[in-house]
Amino acid sequence: MKCWNDQLVTPSPELLTATDGEHFFRLSNGWYFTIKKTIDDAALPYGLVAYALIPVKSEFFIETDYLPKKFVFSKTADKSILISDKDTEFPVRSATGETIFYLDKKASGAVPHNDLRTILLRMTPVL
Repeated sequence: MKCWNDQLVTPSPELLTATDGEHFFRLSNGWYFTIKKTIDDAALPYGLVAYALIPVKSEFFIETDYLPKKFVFSKTADKSILISDKDTEFPVRSATGETIFYLDKKASGAVPHNDLRTILLRMTPVL
């Protein structure tokens, strides 16, 4: 690699051998929407391959306060959705209209919402 802008992640061997276009990959520290483009130019003796790795969700092998599992675009999305391994009714599409990956609802228990009547009924036995 001639140039790279950060040390957060580098292309995996699967991405290096992938065809040009848009892909969705699980890399060492999370999920990435990737774009690969081969640039053919006579002025370049070896050719040039450009990669764009756009982070979608960080997932480190160990979870700490500094390395959380979370979606990059939202601090609260991880509480209600997850990236699905199978087709669901919630596809995420690229600008070209191609389905990149699917989201699914996260299973969670019902959280009771207490209104005034519920609080009064719960406090009555205490009194």
